[in-house]
Amino acid sequence: MALVRNPSFGIRRQMIAALLVFVGVGAFLFGVENTLPQVLAASFVAVILDFFLQYIQRKKFYFSETALITGLIIALVLDLNTPLLVVALAAIIAILGKHFVRKNGRHIFNPASLGLVLSALVFPTVGHTWWGEGSLIITLLLGLLIVSRIFKWDMVTTYLLTFFLINTIYAFSQGRLEFAGAEFGATISVFFLLFMFLEPQTSPSLQKKRLFFGAFAGLLSFLFFHAFSFSFLITDALLYSLLGANLLTAFYSWRWIFLGIALFSAPFLLA
Repeated sequence: MALVRNPSFGIRRQMIAALLVFVGVGAFLFGVENTLPQVLAASFVAVILDFFLQYIQRKKFYFSETALITGLIIALVLDLNTPLLVVALAAIIAILGKHFVRKNGRHIFNPASLGLVLSALVFPTVGHTWWGEGSLIITLLLGLLIVSRIFKWDMVTTYLLTFFLINTIYAFSQGRLEFAGAEFGATISVFFLLFMFLEPQTSPSLQKKRLFFGAFAGLLSFLFFHAFSFSFLITDALLYSLLGANLLTAFYSWRWIFLGIALFSAPFLLA
């Protein structure tokens, strides 16, 4: 019998390679002594905990590339002044969420996003500076390569169009249309969009659902951005929007989601 190779393994390894490039760029920009401890702490904790849980569940040793990806993403998003205990906590939450918060055999939430958000709620002074996006050009080029492999251009495009259009309409209604583009550009993270938003296990595979997922996440990003605009949580707006899209698409019918969109967005658009 021929060995069938799972194409997702190749994508995962490309993702790991890209994230390691970001680690290298960050080490050059911010210093190895400032970046390496955080990267090692998040990656080690995520991989070891996942390794342990996989052994309990499968009764065999299994190295998870996705756990390494999760650890690297957490390290690249957290502020470099974050205590290593908090870095480890974020990785622990991410892996526990991956294994125990599940529906129909799939984890519900993007693990890295869940770990980052919940650890920040436990330690409110923790910041997310997205230092892994140190070089926008490199991030964009490698991110586009990943998107081209997993064929989710439609989800990315729908997200961007929804966020931009709603933000423009809102800015126009507030009489400050000239600031719409600046607000949109300041909010969007290329690293988030091309390396977190597209996580296969927590984003839809069918095209219609991908389009809705992108549009709904774009709407949530707008809403959370304005809800947190005068708060330290503004850097978490993208993470909250991703978790919200994960949750609602996992548990609610499309009919109720569309109703929720209309009710939740009305106060912002009519203000």
